[in-house]
Amino acid sequence: MKATAKTRCPYCSHRLDGGKRRPSREHPLSETLGSSWNRWETCDACNRELGKLVDQPFADKLWVREQRHFHQIRDARGRLPGPPELLGELEDGTPVRVIMHRGGWYPKMLPTVEDLGNKQVRIRVDADDADPHAVLARKRARLEKQLGKPIEDLSVDDQTVNNPRVTVRGVEDTFLWPQMGAKVALSAAHELLGDDWLDTPHARWLQDVLWRRPTKPSAPFAPLAPTAEVLSPNAYHGLFRPPEHVVMVLNGQHGAAVQLVLFGRNRYLVPVGTSVDIPTVWWIDPLSRRHERLPFGEFGAKLVTRQQQLAA
Repeated sequence: MKATAKTRCPYCSHRLDGGKRRPSREHPLSETLGSSWNRWETCDACNRELGKLVDQPFADKLWVREQRHFHQIRDARGRLPGPPELLGELEDGTPVRVIMHRGGWYPKMLPTVEDLGNKQVRIRVDADDADPHAVLARKRARLEKQLGKPIEDLSVDDQTVNNPRVTVRGVEDTFLWPQMGAKVALSAAHELLGDDWLDTPHARWLQDVLWRRPTKPSAPFAPLAPTAEVLSPNAYHGLFRPPEHVVMVLNGQHGAAVQLVLFGRNRYLVPVGTSVDIPTVWWIDPLSRRHERLPFGEFGAKLVTRQQQLAA
């Protein structure tokens, strides 16, 4: 398919106009991920709605927050993320917060009050809190208010938990990877193929995935995977440097496909269904917030240069 004009929004196929479908600057990969790749061929309505439906929930995923904190990737306002936290419990049931710090993960005990019976209670706080005695005093004052009388006898004991084992639980939204993959693929394919591609069954299927509408692809394609593949350090000969993002549109047996690599470590594949004239790569550096769009051949040449530099 030859590339055609780009006067329609890739996410809804509506023609861009001066009303609510007016063109707006949109980032196929969110600025929160450090992406500077943006396009003006997106309607304002889709831009605002997908920010809430896809971009923000994806940026809130635990592993995304962990990668942003580890690599110190600023958001669109220049803010650095703090370490993500998970709720969990020790083997004895003690509730803890797991701090996913870039220097290493560690648990912190949550302040608890336990009724031991026989007019005894145990108040537990983490000794690593900024001021554990102040936390203990607040818990004691709250308990005295509930009891309506002062606590007369108070003893303080220190307890050390060596090599703590923590159980954490979480919920994974398995729609978010397919939605993000469809969003990037729609934008990249539209940029390379133009408006006519939006009328293909494959483009309409990706739009259904993006908006969470019931759908299934035509043969020989399969539904998009619920999660991404975690690359080994030797994938692509170790030439992708975390935390860079790479979007590659390459031709294959059943037309082109988008390979999305995030933070140099997570790969997600999305078929486009139509071959492109020039396989193309978007190379995104989230630390400098710069990106390049270049033909795959030129991208390959730059990787060879990088490989030579690594070998030198």
